Amino acid sequence: VTVLNAGIGGETADATVRRLETALDGAVKPDLVIWQVGTNDALARVDLETFAQSLDETIKWLKSHDIDLVLVDPQYTASLAKDDYYNRIVQAIQET
Repeated sequence: VTVLNAGIGGETADATVRRLETALDGAVKPDLVIWQVGTNDALARVDLETFAQSLDETIKWLKSHDIDLVLVDPQYTASLAKDDYYNRIVQAIQET
């Protein structure tokens, strides 16, 4: 098993979509992508529809390239758990 950590701190889902498509369309052909998503989007108050669309586009792109995906909920903190916007991001991930 080879693990490649390609995460970038502070990156929102929309930026990750573009970066993943470029990186994974080249020499790297993973069997599985594990993506913890939503923390930075919640903190930046990214539009929920834009967030959900980025998530959906990424899932479709990965499926079209036969790459499995595991979505991991955003990082948890007690203060974020009380935040309505954070909870709507988590809900959008669950719905997706």
